[in-house]
Amino acid sequence: MNRSKHTGRACPLLTRTGLVAAFLATAGVVAVHQSAHADGPVHCWGRNYEGQCDVPADLGPCSNVAGGYLHSIALRSDGTVRCWGRGTVNTGDGGEFGQSIVPADLGSCVSIAGGYWHSLAVQASGLVRCWGRNDYGQCNVPADLGPCSILAAGVLHTIALRNDGVEDPCRKD
Repeated sequence: MNRSKHTGRACPLLTRTGLVAAFLATAGVVAVHQSAHADGPVHCWGRNYEGQCDVPADLGPCSNVAGGYLHSIALRSDGTVRCWGRGTVNTGDGGEFGQSIVPADLGSCVSIAGGYWHSLAVQASGLVRCWGRNDYGQCNVPADLGPCSILAAGVLHTIALRNDGVEDPCRKD
């Protein structure tokens, strides 16, 4: 496990030798667990209301996984993003909200996250992209945000760690 050079605290989700990522999405009685190892296969289990546990057979090796309310997201080893589960159509009428529709122009990415009805990614350039339902501005990326490295999503909000030239305290050289 990597430790911050500055605080000495453990940073369990950031490793260079292999991704040690697990995501537990809970909302009421819904629970999904996903895991992957660096450039490895994705495994998903738990309550499968909307196909969020049905890992696509052609997904291939992945370097990161994330989950939203009823959808799953994977960052493939080639930098492309795949989503599955609820939100495979974008009706905009209170039905499904498009959080599983990856934008066609997304390009290569380095980080992903999933919120309640939205998904997000950091592109290789560091720019943040969000898609899906946007009732509370959770997909309105600030114009002056600048390049970022890490994302997180709450139920109705999004968080990004900017790249301001400050060394990542969890990075192990």
